[in-house]
Amino acid sequence: MLGVAVMAAHPRPGHFDQLIICTKSSELYLVQIDGTVLRKFSCGDEDLDSGGIYDVVPREFLTCCISRQGKYLYAVRDDNKICIFDIESGQMNKVLEVSNFTLLVKHDTDI
Repeated sequence: MLGVAVMAAHPRPGHFDQLIICTKSSELYLVQIDGTVLRKFSCGDEDLDSGGIYDVVPREFLTCCISRQGKYLYAVRDDNKICIFDIESGQMNKVLEVSNFTLLVKHDTDI
């Protein structure tokens, strides 16, 4: 994480010794308060290049937030996509595409 801009840092609900760190890179981190990395989250896309070969294109995260109960991590990328991760397992559940507008999200329960 050295030399990478931190875009957001959020305490993990129910785990007061853990933080989610969003960096301006292709990875987010679940860390302990002492800086120990517990898990990395990444979300690449397969893009077909002109030669017909699929490549994984790393995209930069711009910001993130955590669901109220601390189960899901929502991370916005620079290509207008939101990656939704299960924090406990580290698995990416879904990628949503959003338009160029201000995104306001209100949720009462975890999805």
